Amino acid sequence: MWEQLAGLSFKTLSWGGLVAFIAALIPVVRKIQPITTLTSTNLEKTLLTKEKRLFVKLTLFFTHSIMYLGVIGFFYYCFYGLYTNTFFEISVDAMQIVSALLAYALFISSMFLFHLAFSEKSLIERISGNRKKFIVTYLTTLSIFITSATFYIPSLSASLVIESNYSHKNTRELMVLIVVYVLFFFIYSIGIMAVLKALTAQMDKKLNLISGESFYIHLQENDSKKWYVYYPTSTDLFLLGDTPSSKLTNVFMTLPKKDLLAKKIHVQRSSDEEE
Repeated sequence: MWEQLAGLSFKTLSWGGLVAFIAALIPVVRKIQPITTLTSTNLEKTLLTKEKRLFVKLTLFFTHSIMYLGVIGFFYYCFYGLYTNTFFEISVDAMQIVSALLAYALFISSMFLFHLAFSEKSLIERISGNRKKFIVTYLTTLSIFITSATFYIPSLSASLVIESNYSHKNTRELMVLIVVYVLFFFIYSIGIMAVLKALTAQMDKKLNLISGESFYIHLQENDSKKWYVYYPTSTDLFLLGDTPSSKLTNVFMTLPKKDLLAKKIHVQRSSDEEE
């Protein structure tokens, strides 16, 4: 089986396919301009198209996932070294107990986090009714979730590798085994990052937290009415509204790009007091 997997993996990675992939990628890179897009300021990001905004979000998401993958890989080697250390003499049963405890902590903390974030009024809010206690409970549970999620898969994988006592026949089989483990860890990292992003977005919404900066203009020089810039609806039109969030606005309007850029664009930070 390992020889078949190895043969398949090396056959699919040919020089011709790699050149074709790079050639197809060049027009996309030119259009997106990744360096300019990723290093843009908050105002520049506001003026970006939806496609470029999505590119920024996906790039940051996968960057965080890869960083988390590195953390998981580091702890895998830590657990593997701990379990194979003759000084401690940890048995397979002890390894499985550690993995089981981490699995229980991960499951219970994740369920409680989703209850806190997505329920209209959580159990903590009903009992205490205190915003500060709710936030402390959420952050404590989140810490338990992140810790157990970070340790669970490395501990489980290390114990499975030791218990199976697998020995590769050649370098090719070893490479395939490493690729399989890296892909598995990467998929797991993506799942954890997706859960954290969903929880963060929901908690921001639930606690009415508006993070970052909002940008607005005045249509007339002496007009006190603020029109907040949301995003471009086409190459020439931008969508504006009367509140910092497009989800809460009551009035929308569109403005040509040239007219928008001719105005003074003001910044409103979340920490600023409303004028």
